[in-house]
Amino acid sequence: MEFFKSQKNGKHQNLGQCLLTIDELKNPEDGKVEFFVTKQKNAKLSFDKMLIQKRNTFLEYIFGGCELNLAVAVDFTLSNGPPMERDSLHSFNMLHNEYYQALKSVGDIL
Repeated sequence: MEFFKSQKNGKHQNLGQCLLTIDELKNPEDGKVEFFVTKQKNAKLSFDKMLIQKRNTFLEYIFGGCELNLAVAVDFTLSNGPPMERDSLHSFNMLHNEYYQALKSVGDIL
């Protein structure tokens, strides 16, 4: 863990750091976690209560019913060719439009 003293100017002062195991945090002696930080003489910090929460993965959100919306932006500059030409990346013919095919493939998966 690292500890900082918050400063209004955004240049937070590093008070120090310490190393603890999860077991030391979950099962402290005397019901309190106490330790000294490295950069301050006689600076002792303690926690009376600590809550450790699990972070869900992306798939856990999806399996839990989270829905996604897909937003897409495409660069339609003429450097990729005029849309009237068959070989253009912006071809009006959707069977030959590489942007459309890529977006459809990724969009179907998402």
